[in-house]
Amino acid sequence: MRLTQEQMDRLRGMDLDPDRVSAVNITDIWIDRATQASIVESANMLAEVYNLDLADVRAALTRELYWHMDTEELGIMIRLEDTDMESMYVRIPEGRWGFREGRRLTQ
Repeated sequence: MRLTQEQMDRLRGMDLDPDRVSAVNITDIWIDRATQASIVESANMLAEVYNLDLADVRAALTRELYWHMDTEELGIMIRLEDTDMESMYVRIPEGRWGFREGRRLTQ
């Protein structure tokens, strides 16, 4: 999936090279069970700490996903706009996630 200008600007703001990062769709990847459990636990904590609707936090986990081509990491941008922490970026290391067969996408 192509990055939008807004996504490219956000990535540059995090000192990431948009030419080396590609947006991916949640349906095109798998995440191992242990990592999924950790993500769910973190989502529950974020919802509780910031008094947010858990469904909204979980939905935010699937909106902006990025494949870091150089490190093979998966980045998840979580935007929490109604909090003192506007966004959070989580990286999942290689081996804990992957592309579903035949769906590796590049820009």
